[in-house]
Amino acid sequence: MSELTAFLTAHGYVRVPLRRSVVGHFHTDGTLNGRPVEVLVDTGAAITVVAMSVVQAVGLRSEWVNREAGGAGGALDQYRVEGAVLRLGSLVPRLAGPAGLDFEQVNAPSGRTGRPRST
Repeated sequence: MSELTAFLTAHGYVRVPLRRSVVGHFHTDGTLNGRPVEVLVDTGAAITVVAMSVVQAVGLRSEWVNREAGGAGGALDQYRVEGAVLRLGSLVPRLAGPAGLDFEQVNAPSGRTGRPRST
């Protein structure tokens, strides 16, 4: 174990394994209220975003807010999400937000399917 790793571990930091996508984004596995999710780690994001398909599948409460969120794919309706507990191994990060966004229109043209996504 390196000195830096030992120092950080001694001060409560937890190692979270990351992998890179083909476009260079960092991902890790986690759970949202006990349900396995793939997490895109976006270090520049102002808030935590959860796909509305995941919000609905997990049964989280959500409420539409009268403002759009910007990002990949243009403006999307934004929802306030309550009761979300994200785990990355033993780490339970404090979530800024979270907000629910409907990514179906963004993912549809690419034909993406598979595991639900959240950040």
